[in-house]
Amino acid sequence: MMRQIKNAGFNIVIFQIRPLNDAFYPSKLNPYSRYLTGREGVGFSDKNFDPLAFMISETHRFGMEFHAWFNPYRINNGTKLTKQQYLASLSPENFAVKNPECVLTVPQKDGKRLLMLDPGHPKVKMFLCDTIREVLENYQIDAVHLDDYFYPYSGIGDADLATYRRYGKSFSSIDDWRRNNVNSQIQIIHSLVRLYSQKKKTQIRFGISPFGIWANRPLPNSKGKNQKSSSTQAVQSHPSGSLTSGMQSYYAIYADSRKWIKEGWVDYIVPQLYWAFGHETAPYAALADWWADQVKGTSVDLYIGHSIYKEGTDGHWQNPGELASQLKYNMLHPEIRGSFFFAARHILSPENAIQKKAVQMVIENLWKCKAPFSSSK
Repeated sequence: MMRQIKNAGFNIVIFQIRPLNDAFYPSKLNPYSRYLTGREGVGFSDKNFDPLAFMISETHRFGMEFHAWFNPYRINNGTKLTKQQYLASLSPENFAVKNPECVLTVPQKDGKRLLMLDPGHPKVKMFLCDTIREVLENYQIDAVHLDDYFYPYSGIGDADLATYRRYGKSFSSIDDWRRNNVNSQIQIIHSLVRLYSQKKKTQIRFGISPFGIWANRPLPNSKGKNQKSSSTQAVQSHPSGSLTSGMQSYYAIYADSRKWIKEGWVDYIVPQLYWAFGHETAPYAALADWWADQVKGTSVDLYIGHSIYKEGTDGHWQNPGELASQLKYNMLHPEIRGSFFFAARHILSPENAIQKKAVQMVIENLWKCKAPFSSSK
């Protein structure tokens, strides 16, 4: 797989090593992931085999960087079980099992329950830092990476109200407190990564791939106030937002990605611009322009996250040239330093003819000159 990825022209591999409060490596803090052996907490019969060490070694052997992708808060993707029942199904070594007071239960529209660690609980903040420190201490990773999952997209409701009343008294609103919970976690992780870069005398970076819309700019004549949609609900906006009208990470999941750039809390940022040029509420060009403007004058590298998986799928892109056109548009902005594609399987084994053509147009036509590979590995 690494040989195929390198031959396709890529020079970085991002692998999720902590999908659900677990680990793809032997850990003193998190149980082995069920995605490795079928049962959480159960490792391999060969006790000397370390899957993360193997993946890093293979990636470096082909001259590519290995970025370790952590999912900080999510415990499950939804369950019909109660909180107590679900925790009972996990390994006794799982932090959530040991600290049920740190677990939030968020009801979903489909009747399931989403379980997640509470971003506002001090124990959670410390545990996440310890988790990342363990990997930085024991492995030669090239970057720590987080994606777009912070507070849930479906809404948090009142699930963390008790935590807010206990720890958020100094904040004027629960929304500001929630944003601060995410911000402070990111700030601490950034400091931790910097510390280990100095300690190991090598460059380890910290990157995040947030949701593609930070906030929407107010409509003309709205004077920055809440806009009124066709329904009677108020639609929030921000004067520094983009020319879009989609879901906003600043308000919906409390992810202030613009602040992370301005404060220098990330070394690189990969907004997930998973929309076509002609999208009604989130046109690609408007977002690429906006993100390029945000990194101007900062030390933060901007890469664009592209959705190869949408090519040729029902309800999405039927134009195989969409992806290539996006990469060509990126060239208009010197601030855009490259592209990340999701996901590898759609590149190595395209699912349909349009997807296959889209990949060929990029790899064979646009990437005749390969990106430089690391010479230090």
